[in-house]
Amino acid sequence: RTEAQIVPSRMVIEEALRRLGQLTAEMPLPQKDALVQSVRGNITTKQGTGNTLDIAATSVRPREAQAIANIVARVYLEKTAEERNRNKRYLRESIAEQVRLVKSNLERAEENLMRYQSNKSAAGVRESFASRLETLRLEYDRLSKMYTDRHPRVVAIKDEIKYLESNIISLSQSELIASRLAREVRINEELYLILSRKHKEALIAESEQMENATIIDPATLPRAPVRSR
Repeated sequence: RTEAQIVPSRMVIEEALRRLGQLTAEMPLPQKDALVQSVRGNITTKQGTGNTLDIAATSVRPREAQAIANIVARVYLEKTAEERNRNKRYLRESIAEQVRLVKSNLERAEENLMRYQSNKSAAGVRESFASRLETLRLEYDRLSKMYTDRHPRVVAIKDEIKYLESNIISLSQSELIASRLAREVRINEELYLILSRKHKEALIAESEQMENATIIDPATLPRAPVRSR
């Protein structure tokens, strides 16, 4: 809704009439609705110079018109300030919840990585296997020139080569898992830092609870009727 629509809204008019003592809890609902609609119909707004908003009220009683215009303006400022502060609080609470969830994800990712690393020293073992595999391949090349593939020494070397190749593949997959877990930790760390910074900014914004608008010229007592009865 625009500012011009908020000023004569039912919420603003009801609060203004309560403060003026014209609206009470004991008032029958039909009478209450009729009064609110009558006053709403007598409130007009228009865009003033710059970012100002002109609010006018009409009534058969000049002082009542003045009082209504002033109290409606004041209630409007209070309600919009409350709405802004409520939005700030909602934003801060939403970010705080996101921080909590990301922190939990980060802690879980760190635990998963540490647990995996404590159980798997894949990189060191793979290097050892690769070095042994290279030695065996050279030995196989040498022996294959001297013996057939059925020779016990050749068979033994081929079996060990096959065993090492299979394990190196498995260890490579383990390294990929470790890399993925480390990447998950890094992503959650970055997200946690971003959200923590946004949460601090939201806290600062929420603490600055001041009105962005003020009444420049209060309504004065009308000197003459705006229209004839």
